[in-house]
Amino acid sequence: GSRLSARESEVAELKSERLAVDAKVKELEALPKQKEEEVAALRVHVDDLGSRLSARESEVAELKSERLAVDAKVKELEALPKQKEEEVAALRVHVDDLGSRLSAR
Repeated sequence: GSRLSARESEVAELKSERLAVDAKVKELEALPKQKEEEVAALRVHVDDLGSRLSARESEVAELKSERLAVDAKVKELEALPKQKEEEVAALRVHVDDLGSRLSAR
């Protein structure tokens, strides 16, 4: 009897160990699939970030172009008073010249 119970105990231990090892094998076999899914999700995220980055870069380029146009318009408008002053000065010289010519007559 003791030999029989020892063998039965050994069988029970072996079955338990086999179940544990089988469970570990299944767990390890699932890892590559989980990693593939993680990699796929990360690739989707990278693509999304790439699209968002591209959109932002386009916006930045448009804003820079817009800023250049606005800066040019500001400079143009800032130059107007100086141009008008020069025109007024030229007209004053012309008026003075006409006045001189009239008084000379």
